[in-house]
Amino acid sequence: MLLLEAARAHLTRLACTCCCRPRADALSARHNLGPRLVIWVGCVLMVVGYGGMWAQAVGVLAPSFTGLMVCGAIAGAARRGAGRDAQ
Repeated sequence: MLLLEAARAHLTRLACTCCCRPRADALSARHNLGPRLVIWVGCVLMVVGYGGMWAQAVGVLAPSFTGLMVCGAIAGAARRGAGRDAQ
């Protein structure tokens, strides 16, 4: 109960002084395309990179060291951001 009363007191302090309504969220009008775009680009790079390595291992694509390195670099570019954010 004490926590609930503290939350109510905090919400009343957030109320606007001119009309006594809670303030609108500063990010409510943003559509946030950026994070979704980054996630989709990462997904595409991961599928292309690891899919290319798989295709070379199975024999769908002609296996070559250069192709394997290109696919590894593409897959690594998709994975690079997740490693930094996880720390």
